[in-house]
Amino acid sequence: MQQRIIHYLFTFLFFFILIIPTTSVTSTVIGERNAMGFHYVVLQENDHFKWDIAHKDSQKVIVESPDNAGLLAQYREAVNELHSTLIVSLIILIIVLIAAIICWLFFRKQKHELKNPASIVFVLPFALAIMIVFKQSLHLNQTIQQATYIFHHISG
Repeated sequence: MQQRIIHYLFTFLFFFILIIPTTSVTSTVIGERNAMGFHYVVLQENDHFKWDIAHKDSQKVIVESPDNAGLLAQYREAVNELHSTLIVSLIILIIVLIAAIICWLFFRKQKHELKNPASIVFVLPFALAIMIVFKQSLHLNQTIQQATYIFHHISG
């Protein structure tokens, strides 16, 4: 009697732990990214890929085909580029703010005189950082325009 109960218990556990979860899984998330109002999720369902793309309030679900595979890959690359550019821009902006505070403190300590040659050590990197922030903002704007263009081209 105990063997029969143990046998039923193991059969029950085997059925619910191994068989049911494997049959209920139909889609797998391949990739996902959010960046500045742009979003994509790539799902693999059986033998095809399904893309859920969005920009602000507009959302579209697209099944990947040979016709749209290139555009979807470009959209994914644009959103990934946008995400990485945004992170780099924020890091550089923090560095610029720290450099501005150091320059301001140095300027106050020198009694508003920049005659000391050491002031160039602080002012030059600050000016360089401002140029880098400007370049990053241009790159960020270009990437936003590219992602917007590709999204509108795909959706419609």
